[in-house]
Amino acid sequence: MCELTILARGGVLLTVRAVAAGWPPGRLAGRLHRDGWQRICRGVWAAPGKEVDWRVRATAHQLLRPDLVCSHGTAARLHRIEQLHGDDPPDLLHFTTRPPARSARHPRSRIRIHTTTHLTDHDRTT
Repeated sequence: MCELTILARGGVLLTVRAVAAGWPPGRLAGRLHRDGWQRICRGVWAAPGKEVDWRVRATAHQLLRPDLVCSHGTAARLHRIEQLHGDDPPDLLHFTTRPPARSARHPRSRIRIHTTTHLTDHDRTT
């Protein structure tokens, strides 16, 4: 079994990566809690001591679903574009993806997923 910090990408660990590296799910859950890892969302954990801000949360969701592209206010924040007004809470993340996914709001994880047929592979910035 590989050390969890080695499996984490930028301090963010996908549980599927740990299980694929040989960690039994029950033992993994115990180790994550015991060592102080912070749950970001289902299946994604932040290394002990890592600040979980909006940027880390966005990364976590994109690691889980690589089809998601930051959009709307989230994209503006990534590019340091000042927003003059907004009705959304500051911790709400916006993503856009292609169909067949449906537009959805996930209140518990504070994300909003939009869909468009106009999104191409060239619309991604890393």
